[in-house]
Order: sequence, then structure tokens, then C-alpha cells
Amino acid sequence: MKVSAFLSTVAVTLASIGSANAATPLCAVRKTPNQHDQGVITCFTAVMNHEAAKTCTEANMFLCMCKIKALTLAYRDCACSSCLLPQSKLDAIATGKDICNQYNAPVDWLPDTCPSA
Repeated sequence: MKVSAFLSTVAVTLASIGSANAATPLCAVRKTPNQHDQGVITCFTAVMNHEAAKTCTEANMFLCMCKIKALTLAYRDCACSSCLLPQSKLDAIATGKDICNQYNAPVDWLPDTCPSA
């Protein structure tokens, strides 16, 4: 899957979750001036660039993120480090978990909070 196609899919998926969940984790989504609707998705980009993503054979990167523990943790760690407010961190983690649920690949094992420092 090409990066631009993946980022478009991420934007659509986040929009659908955002309409169902008022708490959109803006810290995990960064828009550039020339990309108003299709943001550069910070934490999903981190997942895509992770070493474990290179060997994933799932149908899409969402399934890779949900089914490969290293990628799930990479997303969570990105959310915990890029979001400044405690509630934003929780919202970003919840969004990632919601995406996995939408793709029928729940990550119930992942805590809803960031690891203790």
C-alpha cells in the first residue's frame, strides 16, 4: 500500500471515529498547511516506519498495527510521548484501540494508559 493511500485511509478512519467520539486526539494528528483534510498522521507514520512493519503481510497497516505487538506498542508510545496533556494521551490510545476494534483485531491486552515513567 502506498504511503499516500494509507494516509488517506487513516484520515477517513479517524474522521469516522471522530464523529462517534468527540475526543479527537489532535496530538497524534499533525496537519501541514497544504494538507487541510489529509494530515500527516504522526503516530501512524511512526508505526509505518517501524522495523516490524516491513515484514507485515496483513491486508493493511491498521491490521499490522493491531496484530503485531511491537507496532501496537510503537503507536501507544508515540501517543504517550507526542501528546502533552494526560487526557490527550488517553484519547489517542483510545483512538488506536477503536481502530483495532473496527478492523476486528482488538488489542484488549493494551492498557488504556501510558506506562509509568
